[in-house]
Amino acid sequence: MDLKTTFSLRVLGLAAILAATVSAGATVTETQKGISFYDAASHGYVSTMLNTRAGIVVATERGKDISVIRNGKMVPMVSGPGVGMYIHASKDGQYIGYKSINNNTDQAPMVLDVTTGRSIILESYTDQCGQPSFADDNTVCYTVGNKLVVRKIDGSQRREYNMPFYVNIVNISPDGTRAAFGSIDGDFYMMNLADGDIVTVPGGEGAYNPVWSPDGTRLAVQRVNGNLFTIDAATKVRHNIGEVSSFNWTEDSKSIVYTQVNRINDMLSSGASVCRVAWDGSSNTKIIDNDASCPVAVLADGNALIVSYAVGTQRGLSKRVYRTVSDFVGAPARTVSLVSFGKDEQVGNSRITNFKGFSRTDAPMASFEDIMADNAKARKLSPEQRAQYSSGTRKGNDIGLTAIPYINQVWDTPGSYSGNYTVGYVCCAPSSCCMNLGWRGKLSKVAVTSRASGVGTVYYSWQVLRDYTSSTGYAFTQRASYYGSVGGGYGYMWGLGSPATMMASFYQKNGLNSSFASSWSTFCTQTNNNDPYTICLANGTGGHVVLGFRTNQAAASNGSSTWAKTGSFICHDPYGDYNGASYPNWDGRYSTYDWPGYSNGYKNIGTFHWGCIATGSKPTPSNPTLTVSPASVNFTCELNQHPSATINVTGKDLSSDITIASYTPGRFTPSVTSLPKTGGTFKITFNISDKIGTYGEGGSAVNSKFYVKVKSGSLEKIINITATVTAPPLGKLSEKWNLSEKKGNKDSKGYDASNIRNFVYNDGKLYCVYNHSDILVLNAQTGAKLGFLPKNDIVKGGTLTLCDVKCINGKILACNIAKQGEEFRVYAWDNDNSYPTLALSTTDIQGAARVGDCMELTGTYPSDYWLAFCNDNGTDTRIVEYHMNGTKIAQAKNTKVLKDGKQWKTGATSRAYPKGSGWWVDGSQSMPAWTNNPNNGTCTVQCINTCADGKKPWGASHHEFNWKGGKYAINLIFEGTTNYTGAKMRIVKDNAGDYSNTTENGKYPADGLGDATKNSNSTGDCMINTDGDSYLEAWVLSTKHGMAYYAYGNPPAKNPSAIVGPGEPNPTISANPTSLSFSSKKNAAVDKDLKIEGANLKGNITATLSGTNANMFKLSNTSLSNSGTIKVTYTPTAEGTHKATITLSSQGTTNVTVALNGTCEATITLLEDIAAHQDKLSEEWIYSTNKNNTPSWTTFDAKQSANRDIALIGDKLYVLNGKNWGDVAVNIINAKDGKHKGSLSVADLGSALGKLGGLAVADGKLIASNIVTAAQNLRVYIWDNDAAAPRVLVQKDGAGIITGASVAFSGTLNNGRVWLTKDGSNEVVYFEIKNGSCDNNMHTIALKNAKGEAYAYGSDGRGASKIYPNTDGSFWMAQKDNQIAKFDASGKITDEILPKEALGGSSYGTAFAQFSIGNKRYIAAITYKTGNLQDGQVAIIDVTSGVAKATAPIKRLPENGFGSNVNSQYMSTVVVSAEGSRKGIVNIYANVFGQGLGYFKYAGEMADAISDITVDGDNADVEYFNLQGIHVDADNLTPGIYVRRQGNKATKVVIK
Repeated sequence: MDLKTTFSLRVLGLAAILAATVSAGATVTETQKGISFYDAASHGYVSTMLNTRAGIVVATERGKDISVIRNGKMVPMVSGPGVGMYIHASKDGQYIGYKSINNNTDQAPMVLDVTTGRSIILESYTDQCGQPSFADDNTVCYTVGNKLVVRKIDGSQRREYNMPFYVNIVNISPDGTRAAFGSIDGDFYMMNLADGDIVTVPGGEGAYNPVWSPDGTRLAVQRVNGNLFTIDAATKVRHNIGEVSSFNWTEDSKSIVYTQVNRINDMLSSGASVCRVAWDGSSNTKIIDNDASCPVAVLADGNALIVSYAVGTQRGLSKRVYRTVSDFVGAPARTVSLVSFGKDEQVGNSRITNFKGFSRTDAPMASFEDIMADNAKARKLSPEQRAQYSSGTRKGNDIGLTAIPYINQVWDTPGSYSGNYTVGYVCCAPSSCCMNLGWRGKLSKVAVTSRASGVGTVYYSWQVLRDYTSSTGYAFTQRASYYGSVGGGYGYMWGLGSPATMMASFYQKNGLNSSFASSWSTFCTQTNNNDPYTICLANGTGGHVVLGFRTNQAAASNGSSTWAKTGSFICHDPYGDYNGASYPNWDGRYSTYDWPGYSNGYKNIGTFHWGCIATGSKPTPSNPTLTVSPASVNFTCELNQHPSATINVTGKDLSSDITIASYTPGRFTPSVTSLPKTGGTFKITFNISDKIGTYGEGGSAVNSKFYVKVKSGSLEKIINITATVTAPPLGKLSEKWNLSEKKGNKDSKGYDASNIRNFVYNDGKLYCVYNHSDILVLNAQTGAKLGFLPKNDIVKGGTLTLCDVKCINGKILACNIAKQGEEFRVYAWDNDNSYPTLALSTTDIQGAARVGDCMELTGTYPSDYWLAFCNDNGTDTRIVEYHMNGTKIAQAKNTKVLKDGKQWKTGATSRAYPKGSGWWVDGSQSMPAWTNNPNNGTCTVQCINTCADGKKPWGASHHEFNWKGGKYAINLIFEGTTNYTGAKMRIVKDNAGDYSNTTENGKYPADGLGDATKNSNSTGDCMINTDGDSYLEAWVLSTKHGMAYYAYGNPPAKNPSAIVGPGEPNPTISANPTSLSFSSKKNAAVDKDLKIEGANLKGNITATLSGTNANMFKLSNTSLSNSGTIKVTYTPTAEGTHKATITLSSQGTTNVTVALNGTCEATITLLEDIAAHQDKLSEEWIYSTNKNNTPSWTTFDAKQSANRDIALIGDKLYVLNGKNWGDVAVNIINAKDGKHKGSLSVADLGSALGKLGGLAVADGKLIASNIVTAAQNLRVYIWDNDAAAPRVLVQKDGAGIITGASVAFSGTLNNGRVWLTKDGSNEVVYFEIKNGSCDNNMHTIALKNAKGEAYAYGSDGRGASKIYPNTDGSFWMAQKDNQIAKFDASGKITDEILPKEALGGSSYGTAFAQFSIGNKRYIAAITYKTGNLQDGQVAIIDVTSGVAKATAPIKRLPENGFGSNVNSQYMSTVVVSAEGSRKGIVNIYANVFGQGLGYFKYAGEMADAISDITVDGDNADVEYFNLQGIHVDADNLTPGIYVRRQGNKATKVVIK
């Protein structure tokens, strides 16, 4: 589809109508009547309309949001400053191009996907960018600074072009070959995108918004003065169209539709017209002639016009449908209201205040997350970028000219002296002039009390309306009587002509040089010379005069500073700031507006009509200043620390004291709240540092903006605050075991820990090189010996048979030590119980003296991994590497380690740890050192891991780890009385990121592993296992001294299996059953047996209880020698579900767990009789006209898209909004609380009398029928899930029946039926569903009475009567003209007919639902309390004795009905669900069209309170309780059943 945009010249001053059309000498009289635009300016209107896949998308004249029209409402899609300005839609309607502007006023081009609601950011935020536009193939075009970017949305096919200057609007042609643009005050241009060549189009001065025709052959171009011209893109022939408010190409590219205001004078209009003009201006036809509701924008869409009305009874959007595409001749075939606005209803988002806060009327701007919701790229912005987004940091210098007085034309003018201050609403021109004259010292200071609260005395406003004599001696006594006889500047200008003719003369008679000159360049020249420029802005519907004094700049709050922004200007607006939430407002000082064609997030002026120069004497600008240092604060501290920062404040020429206010939700507190005018110092303290991470916008700990505001008068400074809170350092580790020379127990566990050379940790085990000949395996947490890895005869050779061991990809690798000429070998074990294989055999050790002392592994074993070794041969230190592919060496290389060009000395037991692009290297005579940048076979030491206490850290190993966000490392060091004794593990915290600055965290063991023996080669290692947050395990080894294990937190327990050699049976434990489930009452014990068997065990079986509710379970024994039975007892002490775990363990086995599940339930009493327990019926929620609480997602107006039907799936209630020929919606409601959760797609529904009429549930999925006449096409749609678009389940073209107001389903989607009733017929129909599809053959069942005659029911709103099919083919029906009745499968009525009196009200209800509670059966049916169809209710009826025997209802809900609207469609629905352990809690949902819907609950289950009674002692007194658990007096028992309790025994007794 070809989708279009309405382009509208935005209006600034609709409230103060002053423009250039009144001729000299004309006088406005009070007798002239017409239409004012005050309401339009104050409350807003829709100025832009797009046709998209989501429907009609609109933006308002304030440009602060993009919304979609849904169900008669404007639903916001994107909000933010300027997002709605100059937006474009792609031809296919999927995308909208817009500009996002952040709190720092930086800009980014965006694309909104209307089908998903997600925005795509096209470029990073920058100072200025342009509005995205689309070619037909969705190529997108926009500017970034002085660059033009053309690309696909996904970023592909990107091209960039140089622009001669920054342009906001560059529109790409439909075929993507050309781009058109204008300049801020100059010519119109076209660029050839093949080569970037730019040509100037003659006669296009002031053009800024060239809009291509759909076929790309022509352009319609706006000018800043409001005129429109068209141009042939090939010949450049131009045609003037005239002044327009908004315009839009027709689909055939031959015509333009536009709006035009019909003025009486500058102040009033008689209305506005909608016209269609041939593109060359040759013919012009009025479609809407001078409508008093003022159509201000129009969208041509095929054979329809969408019209936006600004005021009056039609205020809103209407769709006018014509019979011919693009013709629009004659009266429309029909007119549909899309959305209507009340007289004082605010249109669009007025709360976003465009970077300027108002003390009395405005709220903060929308947040980054609001504007960029669900934008993946935005979420990936760095914290710095996010902080920049909304930091509020202001760029630029003081504004200057701060002494220009401000006059508000509404509140500050002296109209009240004549008893009529309403004249102030129309005196913008003299108010602006008097501000300028007062600043220049040309007016006397006459005090006037402002009517605005808190403002007080103002000056120079007297001369706006009251007689006075100027400094040149001219007496201003002329009168203008439009709002009463007033004089002054107003009387002079309007009494003798208009501001457009008399303003220059007014300035001259007050002693200034003045003339009219109207251009942006004039504006810039004047303001650059510090001469304010009086300008009239308008959009054809009216005008407004403001006093401008800065161009290409924007102002911070209250004008304290400015920054460059092309296309913006700063002014005093006498009507208030149009960026504010309301207009007028008092504070129009330093208002920033955008020039036509530009969008920097401020109000766009729409049209520039004229300007007036005034020069002459002027004061030297005074520049009071306020400075703070530093301008921002960043705290760095540990958790729960409270650092402070000192702020220096300096004031110069300030008029008031300095105030200090905190906007930091209590976390950051200033020490004072005020300082003197000259300034001083104060402190900001970080009071609440309770979370680890960063604080500030985008912070990982707290994502919020924190700042302190320092202010004096209109000047203010923002001190932004950020913080980083780190975790406390790693706490002291606990020693778990220590087998060492120092302890004297190094051989106490069946092996000598001092004989271990190297080791590695893996999955709860330590693999240790033992006696240079074996791999000893230990339980890492207990130090217990698990055995040795099996060996075979391939393990041989070398200086030492085994020296180091490592794990990679679950495999264990170990190596020997080999010198020059010896075979270097590496062995691999697949698992603990397998024989090794040879992984590497070579004599090429790359010139090293020897390799194998220490081994490191990286990569993927065995296909692609690296072996790394380090050796210091006395001449050089080199790293030897083997790149392995299986057992083959793909590459062998060595890298020499240098520092300052010289050998780096490591000493014995050198080790190289690959990390990133380099290595950590260490040895017996060096600290760990980082080497980087390998080049030509060498690498250079970059930094050294410092020793925190200054002692020489002889040793080896460097292993890094993270703890709570901090970076740490462990080293092996020697601190004994002699060298290489006193071995310890040292933990250091990295403070610099490269270990050049560290803090020591601890040494373990504090007294070392041994002092008697020297570990001369410093062999050994340290290992770490941690999750980085809750636990840490560490092991330290020093050969000849021993090994120790330390832990912090609660490491998960490991129980590794013993080593079993090849062919040996594994020890195992089994349990039967593998889980036990119990059910009991409170404090009542039950038990079950658990059988346990062990095989090939090497020790006893231990049973351990754990888990949250372990205290409610008990084991008869906790240890078994081999096999046996454990009795498990469950004694619950509280109601609910309880869980625990039995863990069975034995040495060398894999632990076996048995899950224990217990349930303790109270006795549930089922309250079957609703009549006896009506107090259990409750009203959970209701939306109704009687409640007067219509929710925003529906209406109860039958003329609108109102509540037609409901359906229930789980806890989601689906509510259908619909009407004949109207839009529809399917809303998703939380069934339990009535809150709106979303809506289903209703895309691509076929045209019918009603797009959707009824809902039903089919196999857990929602289906819906449309409403058709006999000649229309019947459809039943199905939604596969809530995110899916509807697809057709049943289709019957020209169905021949009137139906669809209700639908039903039976069976499954593999074998089921779709049922429909026929309007006013004695038949029902169904369609067969087989394997998820329908043959679309309509089957008919004729209804018959008991005599076999035709059974008819009357007209019911096109099939609103409901059918309820049963599994046996029979079905029930509810009809407005007959009783609720059951029919057999042939269609003959049975004797199950509900009497009319059972309803208790009107029998016109068309819905009911059956349900049961225990042995009782009920019907919930719709009835009406008032008349036949008013005040709908749901009646609860007992049908236990049979439907035909039912009498009056038990209760009708709600008591007063849903509402008094007549349900002329007969649509109603009842849906029932049951829950609770005995299905005694019944949920009843009822809907009555046009009246309301609600949820009622019957709480039919009650816990037996006796379960909570406990009695101690066998000799207790006898007590009696009723069945509700309430204690009763034993001496006053009435006949009935009671519980008798004595001690621990309870029995039921009957009292007769």
